Amino acid sequence: MNTVTFTPKTDIEEYLNNDFDIEIFDDLNEDGKWAGTFEPLEFLNLLYEQFEIVKANKEKPLSVKNHLLTLGLEKNQLFFLLLYLKHLIYFEADIQIGGTSQDNSLSICHDFIEKEYNKLDYELFPADENEPEKPVNKYDFDRVKNTLTRCPMQQQKSNESMR
Repeated sequence: MNTVTFTPKTDIEEYLNNDFDIEIFDDLNEDGKWAGTFEPLEFLNLLYEQFEIVKANKEKPLSVKNHLLTLGLEKNQLFFLLLYLKHLIYFEADIQIGGTSQDNSLSICHDFIEKEYNKLDYELFPADENEPEKPVNKYDFDRVKNTLTRCPMQQQKSNESMR
């Protein structure tokens, strides 16, 4: 694998200049399932270092995946890292709807990482077999109905039918 030169930041304030990093900071500091998983500065340095390693080795997706799996992180820490790493790669590779990408090699690395992320997701957060599956409705029909009744064309038709 190609090595990278990454200089870790020493002050968390250096990272808090974009919504993405602020979201991570909040996830690690608020009373949620990720609070205490990492120190925010430690995690952001780890995330961006691994991102540089992925970019430097994007032609070797299996090596990248194996490298990430051997970082010595606990499963919940690895899950959290993969979650945000795949987001960074997604935006860097400019992955479009339907899976096309401006950077095919980086997109392939994204797919390898996403598979590992999904495995960990299933392992760490298994579906409760006793919980009945909730039906998935794509549409809120009451909201659609209310929208249609407020629609000018609908109101015009209603007025015409009243005549």
